[in-house]
Amino acid sequence: MVLQSPGGLVSEALQIGAEIRLRNFATMVFADGECYSACGLIWVSGARRYMSPDSKIGFHAAYREENGEYRESGVANAEIGSFLTHLGLRIEAIRYFTVAGPQEFLLLTPERARALGIEVFEQNGPEVTSPTQAPTADIHADRFVSYTLLQSRCTGFLQPSATAIDRGIRRAFEEGNRLVSSEKWIELWTPMLDQVKSQLNAKGPLLLCLETESHLRRQTVLAECNRSRSRRDRACLRSRPCHLQHQGFEGCGSAGSILSAIRLFASSDESLGFPHLSGAQDAVVRQH
Repeated sequence: MVLQSPGGLVSEALQIGAEIRLRNFATMVFADGECYSACGLIWVSGARRYMSPDSKIGFHAAYREENGEYRESGVANAEIGSFLTHLGLRIEAIRYFTVAGPQEFLLLTPERARALGIEVFEQNGPEVTSPTQAPTADIHADRFVSYTLLQSRCTGFLQPSATAIDRGIRRAFEEGNRLVSSEKWIELWTPMLDQVKSQLNAKGPLLLCLETESHLRRQTVLAECNRSRSRRDRACLRSRPCHLQHQGFEGCGSAGSILSAIRLFASSDESLGFPHLSGAQDAVVRQH
């Protein structure tokens, strides 16, 4: 759905946005296109959001007119906040959408969107950069914690390449820290690290290590699909929604049968630095 509008009523924009998300529609603002206020709320509702560096997508607080004056509407802004929360946006994005005054706009760029955790498809002429190729700060934080887990707790099971893991940690940290302030970067990955600690206690290191490796490898497969320009290669996104599923591995994104996972990973490529898993297989045999 291509959008071009100076704005409108909040209530109608939220209704349209909800319908767009329910129908899994994509939204787009062309280069030099203008989408302000209520239009921006419709755009961010898209299941896939397209924009250009030159797209003009602007936000401000909801307001009402009283005696010729514009006054912010607490009720309308609360409704906007609730709607954006249901879309999965974090509090920093919600503040960004509602902090400007009624007669001002805060413009959203692709880089700012990623810093706020909003996934966008950035269009530059015929080229489109996907969220997998240019991740949000949140995804970089997730990768930073995932690679750190592999380095600290999984070497005995997966025997990863230290160089590959170090490179993944460094890249995720540098890119995430570049998108947001150092303080905000720490706030992003600290809760994820706490969650990993809890999962270690609940699942044990072996199962969590396998799930984490699967999670990172799946992101690599999607990135390779997105980089491909040919129609035939792009079909891999449709035919392989999960890098495990197409090989008959039950539970896309989960470890499923541990022994099956080990056999699968042992025969897979080494793009993430996991050449073999003999140590993990021995550990499972001992546990059984």
